Amino acid sequence: MRQRHLLLALTLCAALLPSPESPAMEGAPLTRADAVTAAASRHPRVEAAASRQNAAAQQIRQARAGFIPHLALSERFASTNNPMRAFGTRLNQERITMLDFDPDRLNDPDSIDDFATSISVRWPLYDSGQTVHGLRQARQGEAAAGQHLRRTVQAAMADAARAYDGWLLAQKRLETIDQALAWAQAHEKMIAERHQAGFVVKSDLLRARLHRSELQQQRLTARSAVTIEGARLNAAMGEDPATVWTAADGLTGGPGPSGTLGEWEARALDSRPEMAELGHREAMARSEIDKRRSARLPSLSLFGDYEIHTEAFEDAGNNYTVGAMVQWDLFTGGRRTARTEEARAGLQELEARRRELAAGIAVETRAAYLSAESAWQRMPLAAAGVEQADEALRIVADRYGNGLVTVVDLLEAQSAAEKARFDHLQAIYDYRAARVQLLLAAGVLAAEALASP
Repeated sequence: MRQRHLLLALTLCAALLPSPESPAMEGAPLTRADAVTAAASRHPRVEAAASRQNAAAQQIRQARAGFIPHLALSERFASTNNPMRAFGTRLNQERITMLDFDPDRLNDPDSIDDFATSISVRWPLYDSGQTVHGLRQARQGEAAAGQHLRRTVQAAMADAARAYDGWLLAQKRLETIDQALAWAQAHEKMIAERHQAGFVVKSDLLRARLHRSELQQQRLTARSAVTIEGARLNAAMGEDPATVWTAADGLTGGPGPSGTLGEWEARALDSRPEMAELGHREAMARSEIDKRRSARLPSLSLFGDYEIHTEAFEDAGNNYTVGAMVQWDLFTGGRRTARTEEARAGLQELEARRRELAAGIAVETRAAYLSAESAWQRMPLAAAGVEQADEALRIVADRYGNGLVTVVDLLEAQSAAEKARFDHLQAIYDYRAARVQLLLAAGVLAAEALASP
């Protein structure tokens, strides 16, 4: 009896000892909040979305330029003996003499070179509202790009949080296998001693060795999973996949879901960046309709040109032209009407997409809420399962020591205890992932909400 209790004590002690073969996790400490913050600032998708917003901001500058006079400088060289152009060139250079009116020189002039410097000013005082509507569209475009950036950041943070939890889960699975392997080694030692004493057959010892071998194979796979999940975490953070970290947070459940399903759905429809982005794009489409309608109105612009013409830079002629121009397209063959209807159809498409998006957000939020609620309820059940499986293993090990059960019962109890731990870890991970998805679906995900509890 004392020997049996001693073996049982060794078994339980071995289960609590870390495996000497566990890989050393080296590297700087990393919390879940650190991973989320890194993803929000360094992930390539976030950088791409930020560049897109910057491009939209530059479109505002381009639109504003329509209110400002445009100044252009040009330099042109030409050489010609075309009678009309040669005479006009000499006239621009202010070099006309009476000899130039000789019919022979007029009809067959010598070649003449001309360096023409021109400064032009164009100022559209009123372009039928095109610049005004274009500026409104550019501002709405920048706002839409800002909402796209906001959603991109949220998605990157969610991916990083899930990747961090997956990395933690892989490490906890490896620890669970190490614990199961310690159990198996302790039980194998007990079975070997009982075999030597002639209390059990050799097949029991062989079964125990086979079980240990299977666990060792599982451990190799689990070690690889830790490395793989670490690489995925680095990718989610925008880091080098080979970077090594040390986990500074644990895999715990955290606070339960708060609020009702209806409250979460209302929050999602009000907070999702995609809804706001579509709203800005609808405003752009309405401005496009107004822009194409206003194209029916006349436009007014001022212009001015100053020119200098010279052949050899010794002397030069100069001139200027100033004026105003009104332009009114009276008939375009139905093109303006068709373009207005095209813009109206684009607005209708966006309105339909908005209704579709609202329905999708409601379904996504509902699914995330129910998943979080279900996972939250599973955690205490899985924790109780671990306690029950451990107690069952203790009882079966004690009964096996007394020769009351077979080795198959003992190995099944070991496997059940290992599975119970896996199930508990998976329940915690599922809840954490479901909570992240709920915050993401509601559009209220923030870095501080993703810090480990």
